[in-house]
Amino acid sequence: MLMERLQEGGEGLLLKQSASAELLNAIHTVMNHRLYISPEVSADVRESIEHPWVRPEGFKVSLTPRQQEALEMFANGISPNTIATTMGITVKTVEFHKAGIMKTLGLKTASDLTRFALGQGLTQL
Repeated sequence: MLMERLQEGGEGLLLKQSASAELLNAIHTVMNHRLYISPEVSADVRESIEHPWVRPEGFKVSLTPRQQEALEMFANGISPNTIATTMGITVKTVEFHKAGIMKTLGLKTASDLTRFALGQGLTQL
């Protein structure tokens, strides 16, 4: 949802809980034609917004349903322990899924994983 708003012309991200403290700075930043992202936004999400994952020509996702389920949870910031409990698997298996996802998609970091999930519409911020 956030990525859609930014693609539709949104120029910033201001969190509700920090809106009053940051509102003037956000307005000035946007009025100067710069993207404003609240400092409270996590580093992975910030990087994903500032450097979105772009789908290469002809790219097709080839993840298993379980990998896709795990990817959505990873991208939403859910911990490996919670993912394991939710999926009924061990934490080691969760890490195995993460490694498989990253290898399959050619991703190197957690930020890449989040950026990919946002670009694919697999998660909303």
